[in-house]
Parts: sequence; structure tokens; C-alpha cells
Amino acid sequence: MPSPPSHAKVHTVDVARTRAWTIAAAAGLGWALFTLIVLHSVSSFDPLTDPLSRYAFTDRGGGMLEASLLSAAVGVIAVRGSVLSAGLPLSRTTSTLVYATSTGLATAALFPATFSSDIDPVSGRIHQYASVVAFASLPAIALSLLDVLRATPVLARVASALTWLLRIALVSLALFGVSYVADALAGVPGFAVVAETVPVGFTQRIVFLVDLCLLAVLLVGAMRHARASADPASATAPATAPATAVQPAVTGASPMTPLAGPPADTGRSVAHEAVDGSANGFGYHDVRNADLQRSDRTDAVT
Repeated sequence: MPSPPSHAKVHTVDVARTRAWTIAAAAGLGWALFTLIVLHSVSSFDPLTDPLSRYAFTDRGGGMLEASLLSAAVGVIAVRGSVLSAGLPLSRTTSTLVYATSTGLATAALFPATFSSDIDPVSGRIHQYASVVAFASLPAIALSLLDVLRATPVLARVASALTWLLRIALVSLALFGVSYVADALAGVPGFAVVAETVPVGFTQRIVFLVDLCLLAVLLVGAMRHARASADPASATAPATAPATAVQPAVTGASPMTPLAGPPADTGRSVAHEAVDGSANGFGYHDVRNADLQRSDRTDAVT
């Protein structure tokens, strides 16, 4: 009968797969961030007021926005692979949110927004809805995994960091929604002031950076859980007890009391020792009482 595979080998393979997925996710997300930084440095658009969608029509750095969004879409899929290979429970809801985020980013890259007359308005609508799906689904991925991280003792600090980032993500997403509506209704009295106070480009970039941080925390949690699962004895092994001297057990006597040996030759018989005919509770004659009684008789005769 073939022997089952070793437990350590299974976990070693999981750690290797988790590391590979983590590297792939870090490469995809890192390249997306690097491309955006280069695009902002070469473009003439204002990063505070112009949304990211406008950079598809930049005078310098054409195609870099699309490359950044596609790279981010691949990175999100790789994050799912890292979490799954680390052994963390992954629900259907989480997987659906991952695919929705990745599809939304890829769709937004393939269908540009309508910032010029030569762009089909349908493409602009698709870009708009795809962006909403991506920006709304990505924080929901972290939220769906929060209880899983909290239930894992080794990921307590990761869960705490993810909680704080989720709060920032929700606040920044709400600000982005307000600024987006205010920018779209800038012609209405009152909304122009809001659009100038909270620029849509600034809030959108905050949301993007916070979302990248959420994904990075999930990658850290996946690697930490994989490494902890690879050697469970290291986290649960009890401390070595100090060596203590083992005292040999003495049967029938205390450590401080010598064993009773045969009585010295005093010329007495066993009948003399049992002169009172009494016995103690263990069935042995009280030798000490017999000696005292014999001493009293000797004094009386003298």
C-alpha cells in the first residue's frame, strides 16, 4: 500500500506556489503604479483636476494608461491566486469580486472615455460603468476577506492593518463619488464650489493608491499564512521544561527514615518484644513500646 504524501511536502509546495503568485501580483501591480508615475511625469495634464481617463488622450505617453490598467487587472487575478494557494478560505463572493474588478479594469482600458468628438459615446458609457464596477469591487474584496484574517491568529496584525485601510478606502471612495458628481454638475449653482474644493482627479488618485495598499496587505497576509502553515510546530511547540532530578522512590519508608532492619542481638526473644501482646494498625508489633516496658521492669528489679 503506498504511503500518503508527507505533510511538510504539501506545505512546501503551497509556499512555493504562494511565493510565485505573490511575485506575479507584485510585478503586475508594481508595473501599473510605475507606468502611472511615468505617465504623470511626461503628460501636460493636471493630476489634481484631470481624471485618469483623460490621460488616454495625452500629448505624450500615449498607450501608457491602457498598459497600466491591464497590468493592474492581471495583478488582481494574481492576488486571488496568492490567497488561494496560501490555504486561506476563498468564498464565491470574493472570487466574483476579483473577476469583476479585473474585468472592469480591462474593459476601462479597451473602451476609452468620451473626451473628444471622434470617440463613440457608447465607448464612453462602457468605460464609465466599467470604472464604477472596478472601483467599487476592489475594496469589497478586502472586506470579504476581513473575517477570514481575523479568525487566523497569525494574521491578527494584518487584519488590523486591513481594517484601518478599509476605513480610509470607504472614506476616499465616498469623497471620489461626491467630487465626480460635483464635476459632472459643475454648471449647477453650488456644485462648482464642491468641484473646486474636492477635485475629482485628486480624490480618484487617492482611491487608486489606497486600493493598491489593500492588495499589498492581502499579499503580505497570504505569504505570512503560508509560511506559518508550512511549520505549524514552530508556532505551537511548548517550551522545553527544565530538567529536574528524579529521586528514587523508597517503598515502605519516607526519605528521611532509614529502613527498619533486624533488631540487634540483645539476648531477647521475639516473645519479649511482644510482651504487651499489642500490634499497631499495620500488623507489626510496636518494638519501641516493648523496649520501654522492659526498661521499667529492669529498674523495678534493681
